[in-house]
Parts: sequence; structure tokens; C-alpha cells
Amino acid sequence: MAVSKQGTLPAQSFDNVGELRERIEGQKPRRRYFLIVCEGEKPEPNYFDSIRRMLPREMADRITVKGQGYSTLRLVEAACDKNKERLSSGMPPYYHIWVVFDKDSFEDDDFDNAITKISALDRPSESNEGQDQHWHAAWSNEAFELWYILHFQETTGGPLSRSSYQQMLEKHIMNCCGIDRPYKKNATDMFTLLMRYTPQAIVRANNALRMQAGKSPHAQNPATTVHLLVEELLRYL
Repeated sequence: MAVSKQGTLPAQSFDNVGELRERIEGQKPRRRYFLIVCEGEKPEPNYFDSIRRMLPREMADRITVKGQGYSTLRLVEAACDKNKERLSSGMPPYYHIWVVFDKDSFEDDDFDNAITKISALDRPSESNEGQDQHWHAAWSNEAFELWYILHFQETTGGPLSRSSYQQMLEKHIMNCCGIDRPYKKNATDMFTLLMRYTPQAIVRANNALRMQAGKSPHAQNPATTVHLLVEELLRYL
């Protein structure tokens, strides 16, 4: 279930958080509790935690980011377990539950079934112990770093192997950011490094999905829905 209208952030780049805040003024939604459960233990949690730390304290404290090290269906089960723990803890329930994972080399059916299962969990409150909860899949085909690449270029030219991501990303970071360094999955500054290009990345991610509409998720290569989560979080700036 999409939580925001796709492509609503401006296409121009911005130079700092203050500029982005001005551009999305008036779009702040009601503060909600978020659970973000990630397949990776470093890239995804580091990226989303960077966004979380930039948000106002009263919103940042409502966001929980977890890196599990699980894949596809097992990751969905882990998210369900964490949600059940929260519901029984007496703490405010999560309103948005995002599961972040990659296609990688996993079986096509496992990838598609994980997305289907998450959609099935997104049901009315009477099916969630009386709590109003919304489940979302932030998937990438083939890997999360595709989201980084979209900050610099369109990817609508055909299938793209994740084995080429690192070289592409390092070249773009050198050319656009003036930083010559190898990409490391445990980097903690990727959001701040790429921040000014995020609006273009959102537009390009939408373009990639539109070009492959009608295909099963496993066949949508390259494509990602990570931008839907990013866009939703940025509304709280």
C-alpha cells in the first residue's frame, strides 16, 4: 500500500535540509510510529537511521530501524514477530511497518511471495487486534544500492546486474560529489552525501516502475520501491 502520491517531491536538487523543509512545507502528516525492518545489517539501517536523526526529536523517537540479516520471507516473519512484541508491550503500536529487502539471487517465487504476504498483512484494524496498522514493502531488484544509483542516472535501458553497482556508484560519486573512495556497505554518510539528488532519484524510481508496469516484481529489473519510504520520512522534516 503506497503511503504517498508518487513523484510529489520537486525534481530540482536541494543543497541542505533547510531547503528541503521549505519545499515540502504544509505537507507534514500526523506523527506516527514507524517500524522499519531491513534485510541488510548495515547499508539500509545506516541509511534510514541517518534520515531519522535529521527529523525533529519528537518524530525521530517514533521511528525504530532494525537490521535483521534475514532474507525475503524470513524477514517478513521477523517483522511480524517484532510487531507482536510491540502490541503486547503496552507501548503505542506501530502505525507504519516497512519491510526493506532485495531480490539479489533469491528465488523469484520467494521474492514475489514476500511482497504478496506484506500486502496481505495490510488489512483493516479489526484484523490487527484492533490496531490501525499499515504494512509496506520497500523492495529493490536487484539490490538496495540501485536506489543510490538512481540519484545520478535513469536506469530504464534494460536489466542491470548488481555486480555492476559498485563501479557505477563510485564513478558517479567521484564525478558529482568530488569524492574518490571505494563504496563500503557500512558507510554511515550515504544519505547526507546524496541528499541534494534525492528528488531526482524519486522521479527516476517512479519512471523505472512505470516502464515495467504489469510485470511481476522479480521481473522488474532494475526497479525499487525504496523511494516510497524515503519520501514518506522526508515529509516529517
